[in-house]
Order: sequence, then structure tokens, then C-alpha cells
Amino acid sequence: MTIDFLGYERLLHPPYSPDLAPMDFCVFPKLKENLRGRRFETEEELKFAIRTAVRGYKPQWYKNIFNSWVDRHRKCIKCNGEYFEKE
Repeated sequence: MTIDFLGYERLLHPPYSPDLAPMDFCVFPKLKENLRGRRFETEEELKFAIRTAVRGYKPQWYKNIFNSWVDRHRKCIKCNGEYFEKE
């Protein structure tokens, strides 16, 4: 492979983990919280509600997600990819 030829170290990609996926550990739970109990007649109504909710999230919220994502990856690296308890 070209990457091997260039001398880069190849790292194994950990198996999928919802603890490392921002959509799973933060975005979907918040969307579910915002949309809970509402009924939508059409897919377009649902899409509109999702867009409206996401647009209402403050920039700091996105920054916090990013920082949490970085922290979770650091924990994963520290634990050699093994499961780690949430603090």
C-alpha cells in the first residue's frame, strides 16, 4: 500500500463504539429530548422539526460535543481500545 511505502505507521481502527460517535452520545439524545411526544404527519414535517431544533443549539453546545469527543478518544487510547466506564 502507498501509506506503507511512505513510512507512516498504520493504526488499527477500533470497532464501532457509540461512546466514540458524537451522533450517538450527544446529538441523537438531544434531538430525541426535543422531539419527544410530538407527532408528525409527513416526513417533511419531521425534517423541518429536526432542522429547527438543530439550528437552535448554541455554538458552545457544538464546542462541548467536540471537546467531549476528544476526551472520549483519549480515554479509549489510554485503555488500549478496551471498554471504559463513563465518569
